[in-house]
Amino acid sequence: MSRILGFVRDMLFAKVIGVNLAFDAYVVATKVPNFMRQLFAEGAFSQAFVPVLSQCKENNPKQLQAFVQSLLGVLTVALLFILLFGLIFAPQCVRWFAPGLVQNPEQWQLATHLLRLTFPYLLFIAWVAFSSAILNAFNRFTVMAMTPLILNGTLILFVLTQPVSDASVIENLAIGVTVAGLLQWLVQLPFLARQGIRFWPRWQWRHPGVKQVLSLMVPGLFGVSVAQISMVIDTWFASFLTEGSISWLYYSDRLTYFPLGIFGFAIASVILPALSKSHARGEETSSTLDWGIRVVLFLGLPAMMGLVLLAGPIVLVLFHHGAFDFQDVLMTRSSLIAYVLGLPAFMLIKVFASAFYARKDIQTPVKIAAVALGVNLLGNLLLVGSLQHAGLALATAIAATVNALSLGVVLVKRGWWIIQTGWPKWLMSLILALAVMIMVIMSQTISLDAWRELSHTAQIVHLAYAIVAAVVAYLTCFILLKGHHALKPLQSPAQGVTG
Repeated sequence: MSRILGFVRDMLFAKVIGVNLAFDAYVVATKVPNFMRQLFAEGAFSQAFVPVLSQCKENNPKQLQAFVQSLLGVLTVALLFILLFGLIFAPQCVRWFAPGLVQNPEQWQLATHLLRLTFPYLLFIAWVAFSSAILNAFNRFTVMAMTPLILNGTLILFVLTQPVSDASVIENLAIGVTVAGLLQWLVQLPFLARQGIRFWPRWQWRHPGVKQVLSLMVPGLFGVSVAQISMVIDTWFASFLTEGSISWLYYSDRLTYFPLGIFGFAIASVILPALSKSHARGEETSSTLDWGIRVVLFLGLPAMMGLVLLAGPIVLVLFHHGAFDFQDVLMTRSSLIAYVLGLPAFMLIKVFASAFYARKDIQTPVKIAAVALGVNLLGNLLLVGSLQHAGLALATAIAATVNALSLGVVLVKRGWWIIQTGWPKWLMSLILALAVMIMVIMSQTISLDAWRELSHTAQIVHLAYAIVAAVVAYLTCFILLKGHHALKPLQSPAQGVTG
């Protein structure tokens, strides 16, 4: 639901604002706090917090409240310092993240102003991530999954309240980001109370649990956020390219995040607590990990192929309205195809990394992430000249693939992922189902110019028919080949996977 509403939000952005210097500035202003969020909230922090929280909940539940409040106090103080730094040094932050904007003083000043409006979002969304991690440990996943509805709904309202000019809409939108963060946090509080958790910071940084989380988090700050670092590198390079490059990457990134957000994050959110609990109890975890990998491939590969083959029509139908012209469609399509080539890898990284974090091994993903980041930087340097913004997206996809493959190889070598029986037959079922799906899509494909000649209603009907036919063909073939038997929810040893 939240991803669908996110599509509505982005369609509104495209229609009202389109692709221009103002929207480029807005994207930069949101990337800075979102990057920090990955470091200090949803990324390294959550991955370090959940295993320790699960261990405390299992072995010493009476100390759970004290541990949570102590860690919250340390997190809040750190975030307040970062927030103060960001507000004071907003011009420098824009220069660091998108130095190409400095060439246009007006755009640089706008990005700086917008960053000061969006930066407080970091504090609220970090509290949201903190609360969500606690709820996940209690096997309460729905609240976390629903909170993005508040973000998307709030942004839609703030865009519609003052559609006068690009500048006023953009400023309103930046304010809406911070308001949405606040609302998301407030919604979490009653659900925490039901679990007996009081959201009240206490300054006790010497608490053993706090020290353990920090010792796991610090080395993981870089490793777990490599995808976001790659996005920042893309923005850094894109700021020197043609006007609109940052916006084209934004729209293609949002489309890539649709299947990643629905499936990748959901699977990882469920698997990490399950693996952590099983490991804390001394139970076997390989079957849980194997199940997660199969689910990722079952969902990620058809999503990738569907987005590659239907990239043009999807961008045309969703965004080709108002201020978003056909040139923007073509540019967004090229970067979308490049990004989604790494979609299965993006999803696998979430699952593979969970196996390391459940064992409190942060160093290995960090080392692998360093190699992947180097691949991404080298790819940017080699591809940006010939492919422009699409080259940046392709370099990110290549780096993600290197990251995922390396994590998988290490898991097998260490015996943490013992490949279960039936993989060759299951993979053959998957490949045959994919081949049928691809043939169905290609039979429904027409040229992008022909798509333009259709009415908007006809475009929607034709695209919906192609997608539904492809999904039905894929699932039917997969079920007939009995590939679905390997995807049944696990009951033991990690019962949380059924969530």
